[in-house]
Amino acid sequence: METVNIEYRSLVKVDWEYLHGTDGGIALGDFAYLMSVPDLDSVIASDLFLRYSHFVFSYDYSIDTTIKDLVKTIWEKHGTSGDAYKNDHSDYVSICFFIHNQFIHCSNYNFALTSLIERFNVDGHLNVFFIYNGNAGEIWYDDGLRYYMRSHEQGSHSTPHVHVNYKHDASGTISITDGTVLSGDLPKKAIKKACERILNEQDYLINCWNNMTDGLYIDINYDWGKRKLLGVGIDT
Repeated sequence: METVNIEYRSLVKVDWEYLHGTDGGIALGDFAYLMSVPDLDSVIASDLFLRYSHFVFSYDYSIDTTIKDLVKTIWEKHGTSGDAYKNDHSDYVSICFFIHNQFIHCSNYNFALTSLIERFNVDGHLNVFFIYNGNAGEIWYDDGLRYYMRSHEQGSHSTPHVHVNYKHDASGTISITDGTVLSGDLPKKAIKKACERILNEQDYLINCWNNMTDGLYIDINYDWGKRKLLGVGIDT
């Protein structure tokens, strides 16, 4: 068995900011649901949200330990042994690791914790965030264009690519390697902007494709400086 120091925080994503230390706002409904108390009074829910917004604990893990096992332990430390950890609850909260000043989201709960620790050279201390959605926004967005990679695409396509949505009116798939439009109905203006951005960030996106399409992905907006982390003093 190995041991890692886990520092947990809850965040609320509002527009272009990750907020820590808030009362939860509209995210309280999701929090109460995941705590298995959907009819919880809002005042009590807010108190619980703040009470469990930050804690630290030592975590023993083995080669068989998964992200799901860690999530289960975190929920138990919230004072509940409910069913939240048993299922994919990405509609309510996303699981994120903050390592070397990067937000690394996880959608594959069966991902091995040892693989995460080795891949990102985690040295004894791991920052884990539960991120609640404080609005209806999406995560990778720039100048009317939303860029995203699906978590489990590696191996299902021969060409590394990015999915792009344009103002909810059109969508497409663009090759990272050469900017070729692989599919979709994006207008020419959107294609030009998207291709320029993708090719300018080509090395970074290729790295994301190689490393993040197996259930992990990086919040590109934070890396590009568009999204901010507020209310957290943190060692990366």
